[in-house]
Amino acid sequence: MLFEGLRLVCTNLRLMLIQIVPAMWIWLAMFDLKLHALHGKSFSVIRGPIVIPLVLLVAVITATCYFLNAVFRVLDRQPR
Repeated sequence: MLFEGLRLVCTNLRLMLIQIVPAMWIWLAMFDLKLHALHGKSFSVIRGPIVIPLVLLVAVITATCYFLNAVFRVLDRQPR
């Protein structure tokens, strides 16, 4: 799916022009955040039993997002 999307963006010039602006905006915002807010700061390492629920929470949120993406794609393709 990733490669299909990349192929579509790379072969369709109009789509690339539409997508390049938000992509560059996000890159610029993250660059600014790294430059000003996170400059010289070190991240604290989270250890112990708190890590397991955090990993499970991220996995559940990711799986839910993929599930909802698939459901709404199927609902969008059904004839009306």
